[in-house]
Amino acid sequence: MKTFRLSLLILYLLPLLSSCDKEEEEGTILWDFVPQHFEFLVVDQNGNNRLDPANENAWKPEDITATYKNENYPCTIVDEPLNQPHSEIITRQLPAYMRGLRTSTEEQNRALFFGDFSPETNYKKTPLILNWPDGTQTTLTFDCYIIWHSKENPEVVIKLYHEDQEMEMKDTRFGKQVTIRK
Repeated sequence: MKTFRLSLLILYLLPLLSSCDKEEEEGTILWDFVPQHFEFLVVDQNGNNRLDPANENAWKPEDITATYKNENYPCTIVDEPLNQPHSEIITRQLPAYMRGLRTSTEEQNRALFFGDFSPETNYKKTPLILNWPDGTQTTLTFDCYIIWHSKENPEVVIKLYHEDQEMEMKDTRFGKQVTIRK
């Protein structure tokens, strides 16, 4: 009789113990976040682009480097600074691939690009140093992370700071750009 009661109890509890929770019933949302990069417009005190060879105070991009995580990244000149150099990894994901410091072959309106960074890595006050041809440096810190307002509403936060002051970012055709005066 005890075995019979135990069997009934198990049969009664089995549907309750094996049911899915509400979250599983609604399905799981998989998020894929676009890798982020930083774009820098470098100008002199008169507002002239320091990377434009038409400017008499121009700097050669290849004389500029960036230091990130104790690694030095020399500036490379590429046709498509957002997509080059290419990753050797073929995937359907959007992985953040460190492309280093780069600029475009287009000499007019030239800007520097650095990255890429995945907001999923949760960067906060991460240092990045730009090394200029005149021997000076600009030390920046950046944030690149996600705020989850709800599971359906993530917000990607990307900010740059110079001397603990948030830098103004303006929209360009490539994304967000900050201006550095040198």
